[in-house]
Amino acid sequence: MIKGFSIEKEAGKTVYEMELTVNGHGKDISMDAQGNVLEIEEEVALASLPSGAQVGLTNAAGNGTIVKIESLTKQGKLVAYEADIQSGKKHREIQVGPQGQKLAHPE
Repeated sequence: MIKGFSIEKEAGKTVYEMELTVNGHGKDISMDAQGNVLEIEEEVALASLPSGAQVGLTNAAGNGTIVKIESLTKQGKLVAYEADIQSGKKHREIQVGPQGQKLAHPE
């Protein structure tokens, strides 16, 4: 089911984004003006991740609570897992690589 659609400019280029609900979870797809898929963000369960990614996210969350996790796929390749963390009233995002490793830069 399509929840929303937006058009954004990123680095001077037009990017189209669709927000979907697929099998009860969120999935966002970003495409360029030619229809090439740039990125897919898909909500996933912690238990479905490789053990290294589970440990990496849990360690990075520290005392915070993992609220939501998304896989990040770019050009058909899984590049990271991103988690929304809640600590009291504060929210933050963390990312780890596909096997739970620290990333050289945010994806």
